[in-house]
Amino acid sequence: MTEVPCWGLAEAVEHADERAIDAAVAAAAALTPDEVTTVVLGCTHYELVAERIRAAVQGAGRPPLVLHGSAGAVAAQALRRIGSRPEPGARTLGTVTVLLSGREGALPVPALAYGEGRLLQEASPAGDSGSPGADHRADARGPPVVRPAQSPSATRYWRSET
Repeated sequence: MTEVPCWGLAEAVEHADERAIDAAVAAAAALTPDEVTTVVLGCTHYELVAERIRAAVQGAGRPPLVLHGSAGAVAAQALRRIGSRPEPGARTLGTVTVLLSGREGALPVPALAYGEGRLLQEASPAGDSGSPGADHRADARGPPVVRPAQSPSATRYWRSET
């Protein structure tokens, strides 16, 4: 097992910065052993660019790279914490409330760069992220994901298994 740092990838994903995403993925892929067969994505942000990670790490002529994310586990833990359980067959009901620094607001524009963000926008009563009065200050977070608080300089890793 090899831990591979992905400096700046989560921040690049939060800002939908395509060049920074490409650079961070390329740098991490260069540190990943050639014979890797499985990658554990160490941050829920990484799942938003999983196919780009796969393309960068997948060895030519090798079996398809297996990626393991954490978003499902994070969602399951959130449900356990509120005393609920997953019900995949249940009808979709309700809306999405976007909280930015504890205040209700619109989904940040960079979130719309990802299919998941566009799905959230459809379900959100705030709807249009580009609407006048939307909270787009620098401290507004990107895609609304559940993750532990970390310093901006924290290193996130993907683990590769051979």
